[in-house]
Amino acid sequence: MTFLLIATATFALFYRVMDYAVTQREMKRFPSHLSGGEQQRVAIARSLSAGAKFLLADEPTGNLDVANSKNVMDILHSLAHDEGYCVIVVTHDMEIAEAADIVYKMKDGILL
Repeated sequence: MTFLLIATATFALFYRVMDYAVTQREMKRFPSHLSGGEQQRVAIARSLSAGAKFLLADEPTGNLDVANSKNVMDILHSLAHDEGYCVIVVTHDMEIAEAADIVYKMKDGILL
């Protein structure tokens, strides 16, 4: 019985995350058939499916166009502010940095 409860909770979390980040159409496609933005959203969903409330995103918009960058950052913002996740984003993009609640800067490998 316990196993079934764990499995049910895991599947429920998986589908909640997938509904949040990707469409049913995207769920059925191979990664090589997804756009950069779709791949990033799937990566976010996969990382959240483990149930952790901590997300470290290294240049999550580095290879995306403006529209997909905004979409990914909206997801990360919502996770932090609406869902209670700890989201840490590493970026060289000052626009993304300015949208953060707290910004730390590094120069020559030293945290300023």
